[in-house]
Amino acid sequence: MACSRCNQKYATKKGLRLHLSRHLQQDPDTCTYCSETFLSTIQYRNHLREKHGDDVKISEKKIKGKCEKAPKSQKLPIACEFCPKTFTLGSLYRKHLVSHSDKRDYICDTCGKAFKKLAPLIRHIKIHTGERPYKCTFPDCDRAYRDMNSLKLHGLCHTDEKPFSCEHCGKCFRDRSYLKIHYRSHTGESPYKCEICGKETKQRQNLKSHMKHFHKINETSN
Repeated sequence: MACSRCNQKYATKKGLRLHLSRHLQQDPDTCTYCSETFLSTIQYRNHLREKHGDDVKISEKKIKGKCEKAPKSQKLPIACEFCPKTFTLGSLYRKHLVSHSDKRDYICDTCGKAFKKLAPLIRHIKIHTGERPYKCTFPDCDRAYRDMNSLKLHGLCHTDEKPFSCEHCGKCFRDRSYLKIHYRSHTGESPYKCEICGKETKQRQNLKSHMKHFHKINETSN
């Protein structure tokens, strides 16, 4: 039996179910050319090669050329050709261009997950080591986190601050990721798709619940 997402083969249904549960921990890859989403990076790469091969080659070459030609420093705003963002320094612009590339050169030695940048890989490795060096300094709170951004987000729980507001309805959120999920209630977007029955959900947690109750696949069993 083979996994429909990455083609890895298993001798038993139990082994395949345990493997499928690991895919539930991943965010979907969204195709930059047609907006189709994939829970498997391998599936996404195959899709890019088969459906957008020529476009990908052109984009990668274009991005690489932009990185090489980007000025070392520049005080005037530099507009990204691929998105609305602007930058005041060439070094920041070059780093940003990596986000538009599909190359993932930083690979976790423990689980094989690949990243575009080193910083996300370093944060990811702490999942395997259990390291949580960033501790909350509020009284009577012993929470600790793997990175500073998570600690800052937690700090908002001790205050009433909600800096991220919805441009459609004005509802405010403590974290940008919560706002992103909320936007889907306005757009109808459901990026998380069950590979077994095709059901689409707006949140990853809803997909996990669906897989657990309808397909008996539970990520806690891996």
